[in-house]
Amino acid sequence: MQFTGRTRMGLVLAVAMCGVSAPVRGQEPPPQWQGIWRGVLTNSPASARGDSIPVTMNLAPFPSANGSCTVWRTTYGEGRGKNGVKDYRICRRNGPQDLYVDELNGIRLRARLLGNAMVIGFTEKNRVYVTSLRMRGDTLIEETLTFVDGGGGPDLRSYSPISAQRVVLRRDTSAVR
Repeated sequence: MQFTGRTRMGLVLAVAMCGVSAPVRGQEPPPQWQGIWRGVLTNSPASARGDSIPVTMNLAPFPSANGSCTVWRTTYGEGRGKNGVKDYRICRRNGPQDLYVDELNGIRLRARLLGNAMVIGFTEKNRVYVTSLRMRGDTLIEETLTFVDGGGGPDLRSYSPISAQRVVLRRDTSAVR
């Protein structure tokens, strides 16, 4: 997927809004997020399906070799229905910070580890999405911000935020044996 200079600027601003810090020179080791995490997804503004949904994430370690993948599974609600369980492959391209998320349906989204966060940006139709997944203390937080084109001139576009989705998770230590 190609991003125009205008879209890239929108993504840069969105990443800054997510509180992601850029890495210091050199390669940082991938975060240690593996394990089972449980928490709640909230939408702002609240969606028609309700304002909170229980979520479980089962995260394998980040892939350790170029060209390798690991599976991450997310279960929404009770895991029933078409969208109840979603598997993703997290794949390493060229180095520990250069990743992509394979949605196992033909869609692959470029991802990058920036400091303590994995960040993904993409567009769909007229919307820009920026997702970050990061640790804050002992909490794993996934945030997705959604923007639409807010107008502007030929050199600068403004993107209007229209929604935020946040999943706040804690490691399930009862699952560790």
